[in-house]
Order: sequence, then structure tokens, then C-alpha cells
Amino acid sequence: MSSILMIVTAATLPLGADFVRGDSNSDGRVSIADVYASLAYIFEGSPVPECRAASDANDNGDHDITDAAFMLSYLLGRSPPPAPFPLPGPDPTPDGLPCESYGNGSPLSDPAARLEVLPGSTSGEDGLATVTLAVSSSAPLGGYAGSIRLPPGTVQDVKRAVRDLQPPDSEGRLGGVAFDQDVIRFSRVLVQGDSIIAGSSIPVVEITLCLAGGLTAGEYPLTIETGELIDLGSGRAIAPVLAGSTLTVPAAVTGQAECNPPPPEPIPVNAAFKLQDAIAPPGGDVTVPFIIRADAPIQGYTFSIDFDETILQCESIEKVWQKPAGTDPEYTFGKTIFNNRDDLPGSSGLAEGYLIGAIIFDIEELVYMPADTDNLALRFHMKVKDATPDVSTELRFLEHVPPTGQQMRNFIWALGEAASPETAESFLLVDCLLQILPDGAVFVRGDSNTDGLVDVSDAVNTLGHLFLGAGPLFCTDAADANDDGSLDISDAIATLEYLFGGTVPALPEPHGAPGSDPTPDSLYCYSRP
Repeated sequence: MSSILMIVTAATLPLGADFVRGDSNSDGRVSIADVYASLAYIFEGSPVPECRAASDANDNGDHDITDAAFMLSYLLGRSPPPAPFPLPGPDPTPDGLPCESYGNGSPLSDPAARLEVLPGSTSGEDGLATVTLAVSSSAPLGGYAGSIRLPPGTVQDVKRAVRDLQPPDSEGRLGGVAFDQDVIRFSRVLVQGDSIIAGSSIPVVEITLCLAGGLTAGEYPLTIETGELIDLGSGRAIAPVLAGSTLTVPAAVTGQAECNPPPPEPIPVNAAFKLQDAIAPPGGDVTVPFIIRADAPIQGYTFSIDFDETILQCESIEKVWQKPAGTDPEYTFGKTIFNNRDDLPGSSGLAEGYLIGAIIFDIEELVYMPADTDNLALRFHMKVKDATPDVSTELRFLEHVPPTGQQMRNFIWALGEAASPETAESFLLVDCLLQILPDGAVFVRGDSNTDGLVDVSDAVNTLGHLFLGAGPLFCTDAADANDDGSLDISDAIATLEYLFGGTVPALPEPHGAPGSDPTPDSLYCYSRP
């Protein structure tokens, strides 16, 4: 089997094309669309970037969420990517990420595209003013970015907390706002299925300006110097028409507002909680993996997750990640709780239907989840209620306040501190989209990835689903290669034994040609949507 894996690995070695680091969409420049393209590939199953080496924006040898965070920081005025940048060149630090070709991406043209400051931004004597940005497009957008230049000495700073207007009530936003040398830089990327609707002059964000003390009354131009929109469907950059406006200051600013109290220094950790997407039939069982990743060793974590109790019930929470050999196998503290109550009408948020827990690995020994690794921490074993219609539902990270009043939050314990979405340099929460579809499709036994063939990739697909948090599987019946009614490592072994002349001369029916399961069980199968 080792020789087989060597052949598969060799096929992914880079061919050495020149590239610009950070340019995930391969259009020759680094922009907000590259952040979107990188996240769409990592979390939403978009096509593999043409040059994955280019997507490794921070040059750490991997393409992960930290690259998106690094690019966002650069676009807000911080450190640029390492070489090769800003011009194409060879990779000075080859690390195995492929780059078979580069440069075949291109921006998208949209005659309706526009990024503007809406008229009517005003200020009072309190020293605060509001600027509203709007976008126009002929198709939904996945984000935007740009910069506004102000007259010298007009503004002392901007409020870093902005008010997002579109889409409303979204938790899938990444980005920020920064101010330096009379220029406001702003960026927003939408993930987890959110988007900005198509239309004309759609208000998207309000930015609060802290005006300079002593500023006289008058009209001050707001000039949009740069701007970019992201096409939701393709992830390509759109160059919009840029339209500035005027800031009206009706009276002299007599006081100086406290703009941004000095924030605590962020904990130097970039982390992500991810719930893997899944599929299940009505009345069926489904497993949702919970993956934790950070660029620092992880000593423990807490989680708080909401689910729709009118559709789902939790049957158990499995602790997957175990302490290394040679240490006490017990956790110093490990408590997980699930709530399946459905007493209130509808899906009542965090009042019922939730998963919460806190785990500290060890307070006496130095025991860590490794850094820069997708650590499969838990599996949530859920059941879909009978007679559930064909719908999609979510398991989502939300803070929970139980009846005791003690708040449960999502954070990791790293570098001796609790790093949360509010205190870490970056912390991404990726929810699970669970598709509920009817069972009954025909399948080929052993065809775990449902590509019509039974080969090594099927065993790899099953192992990835079981042990690496990969997935979801569209047909667990097909992945059940030995037809024992359950999905485990023995199914991958049976597939390999069959393929390479071992102890399994043939897989159980249906084999060779698609057919229905002659041995009904709790596993499911359906056609890809």
C-alpha cells in the first residue's frame, strides 16, 4: 500500500510555474477577490485554484485559513506577501504545493458595477460623522473592497467597529476597516452562503468617522481612489465605476470624540472552528465532524452550537482527539452536553436544541493539539426526525446562556490565554450545512466517491471521511464495501484487498453494475444534487 501512496503523492508535485504569491484566482494581481477564492476552495468546495502555491499567501507551506487572514491584513495596509510579489517569479521556498500553470484567470466585466459614497453624509458638533457605501451590480456579489481619500487633517481616525447593512444579520463576514494618512481602507468577504443582492445603489456598510478637533464647518470631498467587487458565482474580480461624494460639516467641531479606546493587544493566534457539511435521509443518522485548527498549540477549547430541534436530535457526542501515548489518557476536564428539547414553537434558537462543552486536556502535563493541523476533535452523532421534508438546515456556532446564567463561548486555550473571535488575531467559525434528501438511489458497492469506478481513491475517500473530517459521503451504502451495515476502517481494507488480490475476491452485490441494496440497513444513498 505504501507504493500506491507514493505514486499518488508524486502526481501532485509542482511543475514550477512562475506566480504572484497571494493571487488565488490567478488573474495576475492580489486583491479582495483572492481572499474570496481562497476561502471558497477551503470551505465551500469550489474548484482547486490553478496554482495552489500562489494561494499560500504567508508561505508557511500550506493553503489554509491563515492565508486568507494574511491577505486581508495586507489589503488593510499591513505587511505584503513574501516573494514572489508583486511580480511573477519562481517559488524561492518550494514546499510541495502544486503550481502546474498560472495566469489563466481574468477580471469580470459588469457594466452595472458601481461603488459609491451615498450623498447626505453629515456631522454634528460631537465630532462624529457617518459615511455610507453602496454597490451596484447585475448579479449577486461575494464581497467588496476599496479606499477613500479625505482632505488632509479632516479625520483623526475611524471607528473600527462598522455597521453592516447588506446582507442583514449575517455571521459569515470577514474583513475590516483601517485608517492611515488620510485614507480609509475597507474590505468585506462573505462566506457560508451569504451574498449581497444584485441591484442599484444597495447600501452595504456605514463607517463612522472621528473628525479632527477644531475642524471648521464646510463641504469636504470624499474621493474613492480604489474599488473592487467580487462576483459571487465565479469569484472573479469586478472593476466598478467609482463615485465619491461630499461630507457636510454644518458646524465647527468644538470637541474631539474618543474614537477608539486603546484595544487590548490581540492574542497572536489565528484559529478556526469548522463543522463539516453533511447529508442524511429523513429518519436517518448523520455524523457531523468538528475540526479545530490554529497556528499555535491548543491546550483546550469550549464550543457552543445551535441546531434546529424541530428537525434534528443529538444521540451522542464522541471525543475523537485523544491525548498522546505516554500521558494520562483522561482529560483534566471534559464535559459535553446536548439538549434535544422541543417544547417551544418553531426552532427557538439557543433556548433548546444545542450542543455545548468544555475540554481541558491537562493542567499538570504539557499536552497539546498540534498547531497547523486540522485536528478532528469531536463527532456529533445526530438523527433526522421521521417524515422530515427535503430541506437544508444548519448547525451553527452561537454563544449560549444556559439556565444557570453561565455563558458558553467558542474559544481555544492557547499561549496561556483564551483566544476567541473577539480576542484572537483571527478566528473563523464555519457552520455545517446539512442537506436532507430522500434515500433510494442505486449504487455500486465500494464506490465511496460515487464516480462510477471502484479504485484506490474510494478507500482514500472513506478513510478521509472517517478519520480526517473529510466529507460528506453521498452514498454510505456504497462506502460500506463489506456490507456489514456499518461504516468503519474495515470497509477501506475490504476495498484494497479486493483491488490488489487479497483475501476479498469480490465485493458484495450490487457490484459491477449499479443496483439497489439487497441487505437493507440504516445506511443511505442518494444521487448527487
